[in-house]
Amino acid sequence: MVDESFQIANFNELRVTHKMMMAARFCPDPIDLEVPISRVAAGLHDRIMQQLMAIEDEEAKIRWDEWSEMFTDCREWDVSVNRAKCDERWLGWSEMEQRFFTMTLLPSFNVSEGLIAGFVSEVQLYHAKLRDENKAA
Repeated sequence: MVDESFQIANFNELRVTHKMMMAARFCPDPIDLEVPISRVAAGLHDRIMQQLMAIEDEEAKIRWDEWSEMFTDCREWDVSVNRAKCDERWLGWSEMEQRFFTMTLLPSFNVSEGLIAGFVSEVQLYHAKLRDENKAA
């Protein structure tokens, strides 16, 4: 039987893996769209971040906490909102499903309830405007 466990305990390997996840998940034009919208990738990224923070000293943990705060003016927010705007499934989802998808796009960040609501609202307004423009045409 093959051992299915895989561990990265070396700090530098974890740090590089985190950077690779950031590049793959928040690339505006990904090679494979499955990665940025994947719950599995999101969960792995979160585990990597948690392990990095567990290894760090208290001062570094504070920096990680500050870094992981999500704001609407960061690149990751813009990429994620645009990804949701382009996802054709969005219109068929309930608001709960839209919120769940939002959390798939934005995990590994501290995202407030207000930001989640703002994300969903921004994407809903985009689709409503697009629908209205299509009706007028």
